Amino acid sequence: MQAPTFLLVLLLSWLVGYWLAWGLTLWPFSDITFANALRESGSAMLTLGFEQPENPNTFWIHFGAAASGLVVIALQIAYLPTLYGSFNRRETQVTVLQSRAGSPAWGPEILARHAMTGLVPDLPHFYAEWERWAADVAETHTNYVVLLYFRSPHALRSWLIALLAVMDSAAMYSALSPSSAPVQARLMLRMGFTCLRNIATVSGVPYDPDPMPDDPIELCFEEFEGSMGRLEEMDFRSNVPPRRRGPISWAGG
Repeated sequence: MQAPTFLLVLLLSWLVGYWLAWGLTLWPFSDITFANALRESGSAMLTLGFEQPENPNTFWIHFGAAASGLVVIALQIAYLPTLYGSFNRRETQVTVLQSRAGSPAWGPEILARHAMTGLVPDLPHFYAEWERWAADVAETHTNYVVLLYFRSPHALRSWLIALLAVMDSAAMYSALSPSSAPVQARLMLRMGFTCLRNIATVSGVPYDPDPMPDDPIELCFEEFEGSMGRLEEMDFRSNVPPRRRGPISWAGG
């Protein structure tokens, strides 16, 4: 409920802010109490018309209040399609990924399924699409931060885990077969962590902007070895396009 609550609170904050502002503007020009000034400004803002102005010379304040009420609600209505368009683009790509990466998404599974179905030559196009997707998410989710709190409709799908899975597969392909990995994999990896860094910056999440190669990581060797077993099971090496095939150094020799 966090994301829709944020939107409702945002609208109420705008309306309450204007209501107080117009009440404070009206108060000095009329011989009325502040409570009555708020009644007049609220009546004008919401175009209800139940409260008559005490001072006829303050008509310009009432007109301004009425106009601002309409503008605020119109802006909020226009705000929603923009949010939904960004949300829809994000989730469409995540939904398409399910057939390639499983649910929840897993990086090695992307390479394994492409090898199993003979789609390894399609990986350059796949990574190019996700590079553009990461750029779009970086732009929209840093400008409209509320999108970060809108979850995927499906319980086992997450845009963040999907991005990490694609980045994992790109990193594995580049590390295990550097001479045959497509350049799009490296570009996607770069755009992926750029997207995550931008989002971390606006969200206040601390991160190391310049990590050292020997810094500790959360991935343990057993997990890496398990992913290698999955790729060997699907014979990923033999499915690398022959014209670009290079040596693969599997874990354990």
